[in-house]
Amino acid sequence: MKKSFFIRAGKAGLALAGALVIGLTIWANWEESTYTQQNTQTAVYKTYDISNVKPEQYSQIEKRISLLNGVTACSLNSTDKLLGIMFITSKISGAEMNATLNTVLGSKISEREFGSKTGGCPVTGVKYLVLHIRDVFRFRS
Repeated sequence: MKKSFFIRAGKAGLALAGALVIGLTIWANWEESTYTQQNTQTAVYKTYDISNVKPEQYSQIEKRISLLNGVTACSLNSTDKLLGIMFITSKISGAEMNATLNTVLGSKISEREFGSKTGGCPVTGVKYLVLHIRDVFRFRS
């Protein structure tokens, strides 16, 4: 008697798990991927300390760095002596960017790390988890 209960419960659990997988697969593949989902490239934002760069060079730094292959944005803060650069990692790596900056600026610059914030909105994490689950079950490209 007890054995048949566990067998029925096991079968019901397997049926539920199968229905869940089938449902997730249908949901994930219901809509076609958007253009952005298909053509997104990974970009990185890095901040550099330019305190040892001459102030006379500031006017040309943004122009010269913006012309580099893979750089999507460049911003210079002359007050805090910081240079922010966003670049696409498939076109130029972080190490290559550091070497290129040292060559372009003619002096040794260092990457500046900022402390990360803790806490934040938990909805963003839940949304990321749901979208990640959808992408795992998506077969369309």
